[in-house]
Amino acid sequence: MALIEGFRIQNYRSLRDIAMGRIGTITKFQNADSLTPLTAVIGKNGSGKSSLFDAFGFLS
Repeated sequence: MALIEGFRIQNYRSLRDIAMGRIGTITKFQNADSLTPLTAVIGKNGSGKSSLFDAFGFLS
């Protein structure tokens, strides 16, 4: 099974520039830990949690 180790989203809806997990092409995040099979996204109302998951739908 393939796992997503990390991702970065720029300028999508309310998300300006976020990165989570390990991203190989960006030196700042090369040494970050990979995402685990269960990752929780927590935040205030209107902070972009739904936009984060909509971005995955956009890519699929």
